[in-house]
Amino acid sequence: MYSFARQPKWLLSHLLVLALVGSMIGAGVWQLQRLSDRKATNELIEGRADARPVSLDAALAGERRADGTLDDVRYLSVELQGEYVQESIFIDNRSYQGAPGSWLATPFVLDETGETVLVVRGFVGRATVLNGTAEELAAPTGTQQLVGLLQPGAGGGAFAQGREGIAGVSRPNVAAIADYYEVAMENVYVQLESPIEPTLTVVPRPDATNGSHLSYAVQWFVFALIGAVGYPLILRRRATAGGDDETRGGASSHPA
Repeated sequence: MYSFARQPKWLLSHLLVLALVGSMIGAGVWQLQRLSDRKATNELIEGRADARPVSLDAALAGERRADGTLDDVRYLSVELQGEYVQESIFIDNRSYQGAPGSWLATPFVLDETGETVLVVRGFVGRATVLNGTAEELAAPTGTQQLVGLLQPGAGGGAFAQGREGIAGVSRPNVAAIADYYEVAMENVYVQLESPIEPTLTVVPRPDATNGSHLSYAVQWFVFALIGAVGYPLILRRRATAGGDDETRGGASSHPA
């Protein structure tokens, strides 16, 4: 009855269906893993960002490994006191609520230690990036009290020059930015949350929802189930149709 299923074309069909079903199950498992990662990130952000701010030194000391490198500093809440260096830089290729623009970043010298840290003061839209003047985007002067979230520096990125004296870089590469300013900086930056200047928009925290990963996983598992159940039904239907053909063929070869 199922002898046709051993033909080469059908064997190839079996392998193809098995591969597709396996791939769909794998995609569903991957979406569940992404959901788990998303939940862990949300818990990390909530636990760290809403905690009482600590000094930059305390935050870094708590995340410093025995070899001197930093562990995970993302979203640690820190408070800073000091003064801005009066030269800023754009971190390009950013967006806010779908609108293109840049982050405006400025080095900040700490009163307590004299160290310099990069502070992302906020988001500016594309029009301001293109038409704003260095004076309009200048950092506040005098001693400042800041609260923000720590983030690790990124790699890569290319510099651009010539927009009203404000340079731009395509990624928050703190090491490259430190070289540009010719000053030593830890490979972290502070994503400012307070106070935000009137001309800037606070860089938002990531969306704290779980996204669509669960619904995508369910869809992939449903597709896999359809394939796993539907294909054997197709084989059964083909076998039944083939059996009917054989019966009709046998009856016609023995006329009364």
